[in-house]
Amino acid sequence: MSPSPSVSPSPARKADFNLDGFADLTWQNLLNGQRAIWFLQNGVFQSSTILASVGLDWRMVGAADFDGDRHSDIAWENTTTGQRAIWFVRNGTFQSAANLPTVSPVWHIAGAGDFNADGHADLAWQNTNTGERVIWILRNGVFQNGIALQSVATNWDIRGVGDFNSDGHGDLVWQDRQSGTRVIWFLRNGVFQGAIQLLTVGTDWNIAGAADYNADNHADLVWQNANNGARAIWFLRNGGLQSTINLPTVGTDWDITVH
Repeated sequence: MSPSPSVSPSPARKADFNLDGFADLTWQNLLNGQRAIWFLQNGVFQSSTILASVGLDWRMVGAADFDGDRHSDIAWENTTTGQRAIWFVRNGTFQSAANLPTVSPVWHIAGAGDFNADGHADLAWQNTNTGERVIWILRNGVFQNGIALQSVATNWDIRGVGDFNSDGHGDLVWQDRQSGTRVIWFLRNGVFQGAIQLLTVGTDWNIAGAADYNADNHADLVWQNANNGARAIWFLRNGGLQSTINLPTVGTDWDITVH
């Protein structure tokens, strides 16, 4: 009998809470602490579920599969204390939680994704004072090791993590708050491989996350307008714009979670 071939783990799913292959959206209300998941197909709203209320000092900062069960989970950050936690979720329903190491509030979780293609989501961090950026490699939500990225000027923010070129490794999308320039960094095992610049969009629009909304194995971008509540999805392939759709308008007290 010939030996069985080795099977590589599937990359950790990004923001797919119900295992239909399409990324969903996580929302938080910045005034009353409500949180919700919108279940989408091809970027079109299907249904929603309300999550348990959590204090306003906590923010959802990432949605990806941390425990390898193919259901996306939620990363949280306390903006006051530096506490971080992961909610393990199944079909959008809370199952259990795990605390991450406490890190100074000058560091922020900038997104979640599978940087080393082991089927477990990792975290991207940025220090908004110094320009330092780091990737935490996790397994089942437990820290394994860190990868330091090159420092980038503090006017640039990591705005999402996604696999833009379908190689199984998470990439980074960046936004310059001053100019409106956006760039994708292609990474492999957290190491920079190359970059492309996206079309310039006005600074009233912010990238709110990256995930595969049309199930073509290439990350797309979700956008929100900070002034009028408009939201849209850009469908991308290898980082190139293919088409766009508008999402329903939602009040500006609601914020799409960066993921």
